[in-house]
Amino acid sequence: MNNRLNLFISIVFSFLLTGAGQIFGQCGADGKQPCPPAAKKTKPSPPKKKSPTDDEARAAEFAKQALAEMLKGNSAAALELAAKASALDAKQPLGLAVGGWAKQILGAVADDYRAAAADLERAVALEPANGLFLTRLGLVYKTLNRTAEARAEFRKALARLKRPADAAGYLMRGNCQIEMNRPDEAIRDFTRAIGLDPRMTLAYNNRGNVYLSIKDLDAALKDFTKTIEINPQYALAYYNRGIVYTALRDDRAAIEDFTEAIALKPLYASAYNNRGNSRINLNDVEGAIKDYTRAVEIDPQYAIAYYNRGNTYHVLKDNEAAVKDYSRAIEINPQYLDAYHNRSMTYDELGQKELAEADRKKYRELGGK
Repeated sequence: MNNRLNLFISIVFSFLLTGAGQIFGQCGADGKQPCPPAAKKTKPSPPKKKSPTDDEARAAEFAKQALAEMLKGNSAAALELAAKASALDAKQPLGLAVGGWAKQILGAVADDYRAAAADLERAVALEPANGLFLTRLGLVYKTLNRTAEARAEFRKALARLKRPADAAGYLMRGNCQIEMNRPDEAIRDFTRAIGLDPRMTLAYNNRGNVYLSIKDLDAALKDFTKTIEINPQYALAYYNRGIVYTALRDDRAAIEDFTEAIALKPLYASAYNNRGNSRINLNDVEGAIKDYTRAVEIDPQYAIAYYNRGNTYHVLKDNEAAVKDYSRAIEINPQYLDAYHNRSMTYDELGQKELAEADRKKYRELGGK
């Protein structure tokens, strides 16, 4: 009995070792059947993007319209549309960016530019890799004399704009090229933008600025004139063409353009200042003083306008008024070489030799010869 039981246990144990795999589907090198394919691992589905609300969708559309107006040079219309976008969605990045851009262009004093910077900083915080936002923030920083910060933004923008996808991208990259002192590259980028969008006023205007900077006055004049043809309400293009006419010694044409720029943008301090310069060239001294005075009324920190008015008073032999204006220019800009030089000459004429010598010393310390 025990022998039979031991034999039975042996048979069952052998079965478990050799046959059970066939019954229970053992597979592999020792099995009689192939292994079934392993079950595929499924990746978790990405979270579904939140559908925009009606207000967010409307805000995005207003922001796109604002950008379109901005690229045409219609800053006031762009600012209005950007404000609508922000009212519907305070975190609409394009709306914030275009609003800041428009505030910079329409601005007259430092507070306007600081408000522009605040909008653009918020836009960049929302979209840190957006080349357009980075470029515009750099340009506002430049206006505020925050030079190091401006160059940092331009470098970041260029890294993001290696392969622009559209005309606006080439426009922004061209702006960065200007600031990095690469005029040839800037001209190529603006020309590419114009090729993609032949009615982009900013591309013509900005290319004109590059031509002006390299003294190609004829090319600059053509670009500013084309800008005005496309958008006759673009104050900056009239101002820039006025600068070209001044360089060409056509001061009457320059005055006409500066006057048109002022009509379109009444708080245009630099247009008043430059119109004053053209009036001086035409011996309209009283008209020049009025223009310089209006410039400093609009922007009390406008050192150049004080300096220019000081020069005009000096021509009129009103040396007390001249000294006052030179002193105000130096107060605003303590590195203003020419103001020290001209104030020293005026002090000499007033018989104030010690003050004159102090100004000459300061002039030399600052690198004057």
